[in-house]
Amino acid sequence: MRHLFLAVLAALAAMLCMTPLARGASLEDGVRLVAPTQSFDGRTGGELLGDVWGRIYAEPRPDNPWFGNGDPCTRMGNTGNVVFIAHNESLCTVHEGTLVLIHAFFATCDNVSPPPDYGADEATQRVCAFAYTGGVQVGLVSVDGGEPFDLRKARYGVYSPQRAVQLPAANFLGIPPQPATFTAHGWVAVLAGLRPGLHTIRSENTFADGSYIFTKLVNVLPNDD
Repeated sequence: MRHLFLAVLAALAAMLCMTPLARGASLEDGVRLVAPTQSFDGRTGGELLGDVWGRIYAEPRPDNPWFGNGDPCTRMGNTGNVVFIAHNESLCTVHEGTLVLIHAFFATCDNVSPPPDYGADEATQRVCAFAYTGGVQVGLVSVDGGEPFDLRKARYGVYSPQRAVQLPAANFLGIPPQPATFTAHGWVAVLAGLRPGLHTIRSENTFADGSYIFTKLVNVLPNDD
C-alpha cells in the first residue's frame, strides 16, 4: 500500500517558462501549472521526486511526515524554496514565491522490498515503479474547487535518478535497518503564483479497480509577514 500516495500544491518564479494548462483547467488569475522539464531551485522534477522519497526512506516512522509526524512541509531545492506536503489533509505554511511540488500519483521500487516492489538495479526499479503509476487511467488535480486538470500526460511523467539511502530503525518498510537503493516514477508538476491565503488542492486518481482521493492545504503568507 505504500504506493497509493497522492498530493497537490503551489507557487513558482515568473521567469520560468510556463506550460499551458490542460483543457478545462480552471485556476485563479496568475496561477500557472509548470511541467517538470526544467530546474526548480536547482533541482529537476525527477530529482525533487527522489528527494521526497529519500526523506520517506531515511526518516524513522515516528518522525516521518508520510505518517502525519513531524513537519508536514518537506523543503527541498538548493535554498529550500520548494516544498512538498506528504500527509493527507496536512497544512503547510509558506511565503509567496515558494515552489510546491504537486503530483497525481507516484510510486517507488527498491532493492530491499519483496516482490512486487523489488528491483535489483535502476532499470528494473524503473519498470517496477511504472507498473504502478502506469495503471492510473486519470489523475485529476483541482485547486480551490476549480475544474480539474489531468496530470496523466507524458509531459508530467518523470523518473527519479536512482538514490542510495540508509534505512533507519523503525523505517516505513518495517524491515531491519540497512542500506538500500530506490527509483521512483510519478506524474508531477509545480503550481506557480498562488496568492496569499488558504488554498485547497485535491487529487483524485482513477484505476481500473477504484479511485484514491487526497487533499492538501497550503497557507500562503505575504512576503512582508
